[in-house]
Amino acid sequence: MNWYNVFYWVTVADGVKGFFDVVSNWTLSFSVLFFMIYWIVFGMYHDKEMNNDESSEKTLIYWLGVVRKTFIWFFITCMITWTCYVFCPSKKDAIIIIAGGAVGNFITSDSSSRQIPAELTLLIREKMRDEIEGLKTGISIDTLQNKTKEELIEMLKKK
Repeated sequence: MNWYNVFYWVTVADGVKGFFDVVSNWTLSFSVLFFMIYWIVFGMYHDKEMNNDESSEKTLIYWLGVVRKTFIWFFITCMITWTCYVFCPSKKDAIIIIAGGAVGNFITSDSSSRQIPAELTLLIREKMRDEIEGLKTGISIDTLQNKTKEELIEMLKKK
């Protein structure tokens, strides 16, 4: 793994996500605008009172094709940039992904971590989930660090 690429991605992740956010918003706006214009020109084309001569009908057919192609290109670009915005991680997400992968690699490859009892790993996993949920909601909960040895043993016995 090339760590320079990883650290570079982490430093520019928020900017890339922001770029895709802005571009997807603009292309969505233009898609909606050209969709409305398309229906206006389509209505003008099918209005029998306006189509008295061939030149106006040819002009409307030309503009109908131009607006339709422009709408399709903006719509495709909107879908691509929106998808990139959704699947592009922010800096926080990238750090969590990298750190989680490093911790996972360490635990699977370290021989001393395999000697940890299964109950303790379940307790740690549950507490980590509680901590993550607490960070999302903003509610602070007790951590394992603040517990004494006796309190930890009691928690294990309850499980």
